[in-house]
Amino acid sequence: MGLVHARIGEHRRWFAGLIAFQSVSVAATLYLPAINADLIDNGLLRTDIGHIRTAGGWMLIASVVQLLAAALSSYAGTRAATNVVHDLRSDVYDKVATFSNREHQDFGTPTLITRSTDDLQQIQAFLLTFGTVAAAAPLTVLGGAWMAFRTDTGLSLVVVVAVVLLGAVLGVVLRRMARVSRRIQDRLDAVNRVLREQLTGLTVIRAFTRERFETERFGLENEELAVATRSMGRLNGTFVPAVMLVTDLSILAVVWFGGHRVTSGRLPIGGLTACVTYLVLILGAAMTAASAVMLLPRAMVAAGRIRAVRDSAPVLRPSGRPTGPVPIRGGLELRGVTLRYPGAAADVLSGIDLAVEPGSTVAIVGSMGAGKTTLLSVVAGLQDVTSGSVRLDGVDLRTMDSSGLRGHLAIVPQRSLLFRGTVASNLRLARPDATDAELWEALEVAQAREFVAAMDDGLESPIVQGGTNVSGGQRQRLCIARALVAAPRLLLLDDPVSALDPETSARLLEALRTATADTTVLLASQRTTGIRDAERIVVLHEGGIVADGTHPALLDSCRTYRELVAAQDTIGASA
Repeated sequence: MGLVHARIGEHRRWFAGLIAFQSVSVAATLYLPAINADLIDNGLLRTDIGHIRTAGGWMLIASVVQLLAAALSSYAGTRAATNVVHDLRSDVYDKVATFSNREHQDFGTPTLITRSTDDLQQIQAFLLTFGTVAAAAPLTVLGGAWMAFRTDTGLSLVVVVAVVLLGAVLGVVLRRMARVSRRIQDRLDAVNRVLREQLTGLTVIRAFTRERFETERFGLENEELAVATRSMGRLNGTFVPAVMLVTDLSILAVVWFGGHRVTSGRLPIGGLTACVTYLVLILGAAMTAASAVMLLPRAMVAAGRIRAVRDSAPVLRPSGRPTGPVPIRGGLELRGVTLRYPGAAADVLSGIDLAVEPGSTVAIVGSMGAGKTTLLSVVAGLQDVTSGSVRLDGVDLRTMDSSGLRGHLAIVPQRSLLFRGTVASNLRLARPDATDAELWEALEVAQAREFVAAMDDGLESPIVQGGTNVSGGQRQRLCIARALVAAPRLLLLDDPVSALDPETSARLLEALRTATADTTVLLASQRTTGIRDAERIVVLHEGGIVADGTHPALLDSCRTYRELVAAQDTIGASA
């Protein structure tokens, strides 16, 4: 809960207001039984109408003060809770936004979603309950016990015994609830993971008629969650009757012993009434506190999971003192780059040595699984190398200012992704100040101008989440245009024409060569047809560079490249 404590400290004024108003509310509440006892003993029993009116007036004033203070404390508690969770949610988002691919894989998307939503809701529920009703419980218990002790020392012992019994019951239940809460959150992660996989792969599931299997798989995870939730329900159901039993027995004991003391003349009737009222207030406060305490185990588990995200050690560790922003020319050098994923039996990349001059274009080809996408992610700083280094203009990427690096780099990923908004808002993602003319110019190069101009609203045409209202080829071309609008010094293209027909892809690649004459370009592709005119081609095979040269030279010297070309020529001829 340390992270929560830190955020609470930043909003101490609201919490201080909460405690102050709760104190006033509790003081007024505890004052009422004393006034009532005085009204009975010195007013009703003596038939003193004037005293009754005076006591009644004070009771009215105390009630109004109690009501106003309770309302203000509830407001302060709500503001405090929502402000803390707002900041925590921002912390989690900011941290996740800095994750590398490795950290995303380590946590997993389902658990990151759960931690950003359900876990934070658990913390907010606890803070809201504490802030609105439970903060007064300790004050009520202590103040009520003191007032009961002042009223009658003998009966106050019954109050002490009742509080001790309640504490024992609460301690036993809380220990079990902490374990069950961990199970619930883990099972919720599992349900989210299975559900996300099924929704993402719905087409594949239906194509292979795996609906029944997936239904059973979801049912198993759902049942595990239900079992854990029922365990929590049983604990809740056990706790409430136990508290009610202690409450009823305590009231019975106070009335029994108090009645004897009234009969013997050692306690006035008003004092007995006050003691019973204080006991009811104390036990009621304990019940109220229980509503927050029962949320505490899940809130503590949730806080631990949030802290795990916030305190996760970055995989991309700087290898020296970070440099400030520097001008980028685009010279790229990979020295002995090797990458192996945790737990993997072999390297994904092995001994990569590659030097790229500023403003040059290098095509990277290889069969599926050769390591092309991984190599681009390393160059983009999304993956850290196991050994070796990646240098931009002679500077190790790990020592460069990340925001400065991102400002000079653009990437078109293998999976085209657009965001909800408009065509223009997606193109301006990297450069919000780009003019419409610059957007149309980028669309022209990306061979997307024609279909964007045909849309009803042109650049202001809506794009839904994920860009599912345009075709795959259109998404790909819009992603290329977005990268061009950024005007990067280093452009990384991961199979950028995979969804395009050969004619369109040829025009696009030709236009790219002209538009990126001063930009360092790395173009990864499985196709060799579109990159045969490249000034330089690097051939990857099983994570290593096996050849480097022009198309004619590679046909003469590289068997792997010849096989790729022959296979694709055969496919093209048959098509």
